[in-house]
Amino acid sequence: MDRRIGSLIRDLTRSPKLSPGAARKRIWGLVDKVQGEEDMVALMRAYDVVMGIAIDHLERMGQDVQTLRKLMSADRQSFALVEAMRDGAGIEPRTLCRIVDREAAAGRMTRSEELLTLDAAARNLSPRQRAAGRAVGLK
Repeated sequence: MDRRIGSLIRDLTRSPKLSPGAARKRIWGLVDKVQGEEDMVALMRAYDVVMGIAIDHLERMGQDVQTLRKLMSADRQSFALVEAMRDGAGIEPRTLCRIVDREAAAGRMTRSEELLTLDAAARNLSPRQRAAGRAVGLK
């Protein structure tokens, strides 16, 4: 994974015109290839580096970056949800909480992103998962 991330950063930074859309597409293409948490953390770091470069570039060009910042926030939330669904059986709440805590501790997720991610997950819990939560006193 490190080789692919390095290649991604080199390709994007050598490009005469940095395209945030192309960067996002390449990173999302790597998400399914991630083998474990360590690789996912490396990919999230690369995402922050690449998108930070894109924002700096756009700001220097005098372009508005608010839309890109909102997109990045949505990406971070989606990355956490995708990672919590690795087993294919749905969102694992404990796993998602651990991922969100990890991303917040690393400064990659704001408090509002944490809450939005957990809210999105709660809305997508299966009836079986909700019943299990009620059985242990979770509401």
